[in-house]
Amino acid sequence: MTSPLSFHLFKAVKRVTLTSSLCLMLFNGGLYAQEVKSVLVNHGEALEPWAMSLQFGQTKIENKQAKTTKSSLVASVSDDDVNAINFVWRPRGVKNQWGSEDKSVSTLNVINSQYATDLTTASKNMALLLNLRINKAPNKHVELSMECNWDWQCRSTIPLKNMLKGLPQNEWLNVPVPVKCFDDGNFDLSKVTTPFILYTGGRMDIDIRSISLITLPEGAFGC
Repeated sequence: MTSPLSFHLFKAVKRVTLTSSLCLMLFNGGLYAQEVKSVLVNHGEALEPWAMSLQFGQTKIENKQAKTTKSSLVASVSDDDVNAINFVWRPRGVKNQWGSEDKSVSTLNVINSQYATDLTTASKNMALLLNLRINKAPNKHVELSMECNWDWQCRSTIPLKNMLKGLPQNEWLNVPVPVKCFDDGNFDLSKVTTPFILYTGGRMDIDIRSISLITLPEGAFGC
């Protein structure tokens, strides 16, 4: 069964044109010009003060290249688009020191190591806009998380598998994820340090061009 989040996001996703200041998006058949508030990743590379890495910063991405232990997660330049970065997840059964799954080797993140960002107001009408292409849909659960205070105990997570599996493959899409979806009543949106943490326990292959924070039309869609 498709989750409410999957349903609303699927209706909102259209191919669009992204410029430095405006993003044209189609929501439920209506055309809106939305201001881009902050660009985290552009042309497949993070913009300061943001940094994109694997394994929570333990594996740096340089020249769009990186890989974690046993190539559990590999980053490389997209085959047909130098302005995009490709990520391939292939779980290898890597264990942590306690003998359980080491989720970190299958984690992509965008972090601000300099200061926290207050998204309290943003939770009302803003979204993370993911400009991506799905080359191979996930075969297991996918989690998108935010983290506050550089503290793994301060995270809010939403599932993305159903939504990603329901989107067209091999097409560039803009996927908006409302910030309010992460407001579970316990997460501190006033001190966000990592607004993008993507993990899957299975196989998945995607390309990413950009990740931005944008405003949404009032009542566009919810979680």
